[in-house]
Amino acid sequence: MARNIPQACAQLKAGKWNRKEYVGVELRNKTLGILGLGNVGSNVALRAKGFEMRLIGYDPFAAQDYASSLGVSLVPLEQVYKEADFITLHMPLTPQTKGMIGAKEIGLMKKGVRIVNCARGGLIDDEALVKAIEEGRVAGAAIDVFPVEPTTDSILFKNDKIIVTPHLGASTKEAQTNVCIDVVEQIIDVLNGKSARYAVNVLKSPLNSWRYSDLTWMWLLPWKVAGQLMTGQIKSLKIKYSGEIAQYDSAALKAAILSGLLDTVSEEHVTLVNAGVIAQQRGLKISEQKETEVQNYASLIALEVVTSSGTVDVAGTVLREQTHIVRINQFWLDIVPQEGYFMLCYHTDQPGLIGAVGSITGKANINISAMQVARLTPRGEALMILTLDEAATEQNIKQILEIPGIKQSKW
Repeated sequence: MARNIPQACAQLKAGKWNRKEYVGVELRNKTLGILGLGNVGSNVALRAKGFEMRLIGYDPFAAQDYASSLGVSLVPLEQVYKEADFITLHMPLTPQTKGMIGAKEIGLMKKGVRIVNCARGGLIDDEALVKAIEEGRVAGAAIDVFPVEPTTDSILFKNDKIIVTPHLGASTKEAQTNVCIDVVEQIIDVLNGKSARYAVNVLKSPLNSWRYSDLTWMWLLPWKVAGQLMTGQIKSLKIKYSGEIAQYDSAALKAAILSGLLDTVSEEHVTLVNAGVIAQQRGLKISEQKETEVQNYASLIALEVVTSSGTVDVAGTVLREQTHIVRINQFWLDIVPQEGYFMLCYHTDQPGLIGAVGSITGKANINISAMQVARLTPRGEALMILTLDEAATEQNIKQILEIPGIKQSKW
């Protein structure tokens, strides 16, 4: 992309010798913005150092010490957009990351920025990207992944400044061979009594005789909520087991918590087996605490996430054979995680506010399947949680934030 090689190759094979049209740029002394410091993003950083690039990155679940070992300075996402000459994406596709680079984000970027996406189709708004290239704001892009695959028709194919390939990121002979070797090595490890990092069927834990052994996606949801609520760079994690559960080995539950938390940000497939390894690779500091007494519940698990922007505290339990979120920060409530979307509104407790929010979702044809309000004091700080069948849009959120009394809204 930097040297216009595909375009120059095509021109020369078409019988045109045109050196002046394809003057490129060097990578040396340029700033590379890496979005996501998982396994792939980390390896990109190591290789980019060989080109003498300045490395900045965004990954809320990577410790600063780990990023520093790669030569990467962790910065807020907006700073990556503003400072990077090249941006490379290594994020999973989630409701939060879908379209994470659109017209607004491109507007923050340097003129002449170049963008690479070998992660997931859908992370970039294709129409906004093409428009920015046509206007000269973005110098070029290299795209290996698409929202729907296979595809032979895309707006991206019509612009010569965009290099496209049919999802070839892992298509090398060596990669295919290494997959086979990895599988064989894991089989040997298991036969020798060791664990397999990428196992899809988790070995039975000491909790299997107890109701908390149901480590399904339902039990992962409370910790996904914690990951989506947090902002800033993560500093530490604390898991607190209270009540009956404190008597048991917590290894499987710790894996479930980390899996739910990391699944929203890792481009790797996070399982109950490899969650601890991925957390360790990212340099996350995790502490565990157990106490035998707890009020109101037989058992309670609380996750405290400390970041550069503050603290998020989510607590869960099991009631009537179902996982329940019973606390978000200082607000006590009772939510059964289920399929759909959560919308959280921090507000001042006052008449008419619930109806105003419902009016906006109703006009947008968004169905509310459940709702709960928790407050600290009458007419004081409160938290409203809506479970939605359809996703809210940025416009919906903007309208809700304009309601008097609404302080913050997230979904």
